[in-house]
Amino acid sequence: MALSAQPKADELVMVGSANSAGGTVQIDGGAKQDTKNWPATLKYLVAGKFTCTSTIVGEHSVITAAHCLPDGTTARVEIGDKKFNLTCTLHPHFNRDTLEFDVALCFSKDPFPNTIGYENLDVKVTRVSVGSILFLLGYGCRDVNSQVDFGQLYGGSATVFQLAPSPGTHIRTHDGVVICPGDSGGSAYVLASQDQPVSPRSIIGINSGYAALTRVSAITPLTGDIAEFIRDWADDRKTTICGIHSNVLYCHDRFVP
Repeated sequence: MALSAQPKADELVMVGSANSAGGTVQIDGGAKQDTKNWPATLKYLVAGKFTCTSTIVGEHSVITAAHCLPDGTTARVEIGDKKFNLTCTLHPHFNRDTLEFDVALCFSKDPFPNTIGYENLDVKVTRVSVGSILFLLGYGCRDVNSQVDFGQLYGGSATVFQLAPSPGTHIRTHDGVVICPGDSGGSAYVLASQDQPVSPRSIIGINSGYAALTRVSAITPLTGDIAEFIRDWADDRKTTICGIHSNVLYCHDRFVP
């Protein structure tokens, strides 16, 4: 599975869709998405160049892939003319060689705008099975072979053919879109309606890696030890996350089958 180069902490900025520009096509095989329908999905700029994708999942919380971040990194979210400083935490068992436990959470002391509709996490172990259809979303490149054209938001469906064999490992998908460099850190969703991604939806995993030859995507599921990490992280910061806590405001419609 491929992975992105490690960015420098003091150069990392996550940019909201209002500032999104450049690129023409993303998510190999996917369809262009209207960023107005995904206002909580952010893209990284490292030294002014696009690198990864991330998602706001609560008033103070951003989720992404650990391999997109150096340890103990600080970052900044820019939404329009507003700026939010972040402190990011990698899963303590993250392995940069194997991409096991490839998830990170970032905390903003100041609340994000309450008009954007934060995305919901779904940590239910039985939510995804072999044959499940996932909607993969990201700002990455369009073609996994040429790795060209970054910066616009694309998404599309793929089928789960393998569940994570052990804690911290990956769900694998094929028969559809494949994530491309830059989609790392973006989210994998279950949808209420497969042909309407703007309908109720929930995040079940984080885009982690891909195999270009076989067009397989590797998704880090938000279950087990990773679910515990998410809950403990939120408790330690006295914050709430959409889909995890019942008392969260300003969340997007959640898919609960």
